[in-house]
Amino acid sequence: MNHEVTVVVPYFNESKSITKTLGLIAKQSNPAKEVIFVNSSSTDDSFLVVDAWINENQDKFVTWFRNIDKSTYNPGSSKNIGIKMSKTKWIAFMDCGQNFRTDWLERQINYIDSNNLEISFGVVYLKGVNWVDRCAIAQTYGFRRTRACVPGTLLNKKVFDITGLFLEGRRSGYDMIWQSEVRKLIEKYDVNIDSRIEYD
Repeated sequence: MNHEVTVVVPYFNESKSITKTLGLIAKQSNPAKEVIFVNSSSTDDSFLVVDAWINENQDKFVTWFRNIDKSTYNPGSSKNIGIKMSKTKWIAFMDCGQNFRTDWLERQINYIDSNNLEISFGVVYLKGVNWVDRCAIAQTYGFRRTRACVPGTLLNKKVFDITGLFLEGRRSGYDMIWQSEVRKLIEKYDVNIDSRIEYD
């Protein structure tokens, strides 16, 4: 089955990591039709870094890259901008500062096709870089645990007609609330453990 996908990537002050994210998405074995980067009111030069990368590299890839600034202030509202601007049936999410495979999108598309799904969650593996980081992780997501997450996820856009968009006005927890709505309202969902990301 042919899946045209929009990848939505919110960012805030990611000038040091965003070029890596652009490169990993550009090199996907199953290229996205479009990628929408949405600036969450960064105070560094992230927006200019993305613009410069697109201007230099757009002609090298079949994927169409867009860099949007709508003065959003949190990841949920930035994701919602990307959802509303997307032009494809399928939407995927990724965050900056992540390590993910160059066949991430292909694996998710194959998983959705093989299991007749409307949504396949990605997963994140959290281990921390020092004892403070590890303690915080242990009290939230779980130290060295694999958990379902929004980054890495692929879904049919019509899912949002049922669940609603992401909550705006909060920087954390919005993703867990939306996942809870999916589990209550959507039958054809699953978690693809092969779609694993790790934070840098």
